[in-house]
Amino acid sequence: MPDTPRFRESVDYTDPQSTGWTAPITYDRHYSKREMSDVITSDYSSRRKAGEIIINPMSFSSVNHLLMDDQITYQRLSLGPIDIDVPPAASAHWMRAAIGYVPQTRNIDGALLTIDADNEIELRKQLALSFVDEPQYGFGEDLFEIKETIQFLRSPLASITKLLKAFDKDAVKALSLTKKGRVLSFSRRAEAIAGVWATYSFALAPLIRSLEDAIEALNDKSSLAFRRTSRSKGELFDSTTSKVSGYYPGINFFNIPQLTATAEIVKTSTVSFQAGLHYEATQHGTVTEKLGLRNKDLVVTAWEVIPMSFMLDRIISIKNSIKSFTNLVDPNVEILGGFVTRREEQTYSIQLVECDLADTRYDALTWSALPHVSQTFTYTREKWDPSITNALPLPNPVELVNSVSKVADLLALLTLTIFPLIRKYYVYNKVG
Repeated sequence: MPDTPRFRESVDYTDPQSTGWTAPITYDRHYSKREMSDVITSDYSSRRKAGEIIINPMSFSSVNHLLMDDQITYQRLSLGPIDIDVPPAASAHWMRAAIGYVPQTRNIDGALLTIDADNEIELRKQLALSFVDEPQYGFGEDLFEIKETIQFLRSPLASITKLLKAFDKDAVKALSLTKKGRVLSFSRRAEAIAGVWATYSFALAPLIRSLEDAIEALNDKSSLAFRRTSRSKGELFDSTTSKVSGYYPGINFFNIPQLTATAEIVKTSTVSFQAGLHYEATQHGTVTEKLGLRNKDLVVTAWEVIPMSFMLDRIISIKNSIKSFTNLVDPNVEILGGFVTRREEQTYSIQLVECDLADTRYDALTWSALPHVSQTFTYTREKWDPSITNALPLPNPVELVNSVSKVADLLALLTLTIFPLIRKYYVYNKVG
C-alpha cells in the first residue's frame, strides 16, 4: 500500500461583534484556524521496529486572533438643542473610524514581520553533516603541535612572571607619578595586561584542557553506538514597533463629532530550526579511533594547524566543509536519512494609545483600550538527502565574535599589535 497524503482543517468563531455607529464593522472577538498536511505510511510501526528510517514531510499552521473586550466611554459636558450622545464604543470601532483598521486583517502598517533564515538553515545542515562520525575525543591538533606547544610555553611561562612584576612596578610608579601631577602611561599598562591575557588564553588554557581530556579518554571504556544521529539547531528573533495616527471628520448633519486617534503596532517574529541526519558508522574501539587520529581526522587536523585558521573559520566555514566532504566520501559511513524542521511564530499587536473628540461638549470618562493580538504559527518538516552542495564553504560572519572570551582574545591581540605601532609612530615623528 503506497503512502497516502492527508489534509485536515478546523475553524472556530467565537463571540461575534458588530456596530453601526460612525464606521460600521463586524468581527469576531476570537478566531482560530488550523491546517495540517502529512502523510499516512502503511505498516509504520512494524517498519520502524524493524529498523527502517521513515521521514515524511509535514506542515502545520495555525492562525489566532484575540480582540479583548474593551470600551471607551465619553460623557456630555454641555447640552444643546441638537446634541446627540456618543455611545460607548470598543477601541476596534475607534481605530476603524480614525485609521481605517479592519479587525483581524492586519491591513494597517503592512503584513507580518518575516525573517530570512535560509542561510542559517544551510549552515545548520552543513554542521549536522560535519558532526557525523565524530570521534569521542579529538587529539589530532594537540598531538600534531605538542613539540611546538612545549617550546612555545617556555617563553610565555617566564614572561607571565616578568609581565606581572613589570605591571606591579608600573602600578607603584603610577602612584608616585600621580602625586607629582604626571600622567600614567596607559599604553604600557594595556600592553602588560593584554600580554598576560593572550599568553594564558592561547597557550596555558588549551594545554590544561588537553591534559584533562587525555586523562578522561584513557579512563573512558565506552564506545559509540553503530547507529547514531547528528543534529544542529539555531534560532533567530526580530521585532519592530511603530505608531499610526488618523483622523475622522465627523458628520455635521447628524452632529457626530470629529475624532483623532493613534495606535501602536508591535510585530515580533521567532524562527527556530533544526537539521539532522540518521547514519550508521562502524566503531572498532581502537585508541586511534577514539582519539580522532584516523586518516579522515588528520585531514581536518592539517587545516586546524594552519596559523589563524580558526579566525577564518569564523568568517567562512572551511573546517566544517572539509569534515562534511570527508563524511560524504567515507565508505564506512552510511547515511540513512536526513530531516530539516522549522518553527516560526509571528505576532502582530495593535493597541489604541490615544484618542480625542474635537468637541468641547464631551470629555473622556472611561479609558480601557486593550491590544488586539494576531498570532500565526507554522511548523514544517522536510526530508533532506545530503549532497556535495552541502559541503561547499558558506559565509559565517555571525561566528566572528560570539562570546566574551573571544572578544577578550581579539582585544588582547589588537592591543599587543596596535600600541607598539602607535608608540613607534609617535617616536618617529618626534625624532623626525
